[in-house]
Amino acid sequence: MAGVRHVGDVVVTHRIGHSVPSQRILAVVSAALLVVAHLGLVVGWSVERIRKVLSMLAGVFLTVVSGRRTADRTPIPDIGRTVEMTAHAAPWPLAGKLTCLRVALVAHVLYEQFGVDADIRFGVMRKSGSFEAHAWVECDGAVVTGDVSNLDAYVVLEEKQGVRAVR
Repeated sequence: MAGVRHVGDVVVTHRIGHSVPSQRILAVVSAALLVVAHLGLVVGWSVERIRKVLSMLAGVFLTVVSGRRTADRTPIPDIGRTVEMTAHAAPWPLAGKLTCLRVALVAHVLYEQFGVDADIRFGVMRKSGSFEAHAWVECDGAVVTGDVSNLDAYVVLEEKQGVRAVR
């Protein structure tokens, strides 16, 4: 994927990608994708299937709102923060249901759409005799969504371990 550099609060990439819509439009696209991610998990789709659907829809939404693709240096807003803020602002009936997995899936797909090399991580930790799971997105080793104070306590699952979401 693309080389990425940070300029203040903006990420700049050198890859063909969508021209960046306003933060408000990006939030609307994020909201639509968060609803799709939520519904996909509710009906029991695999994480990979949800990612494919989100990627296809994100491509359509972003092509419609940006109108074209650009090959020059594309400034990228803080996608992770926008997706997290959109999830936290969700009204009933989604309030509290847009968890780290939904946010990570949407943010990861949007970073990919803008040509930013991002990795989605799934981790588990043992807590009081049970397991707790967490999902987050990293760009160049920096956590961009899902940063929690005890992130180091999670054991990262490798891709080949077959991550599947359970409702």
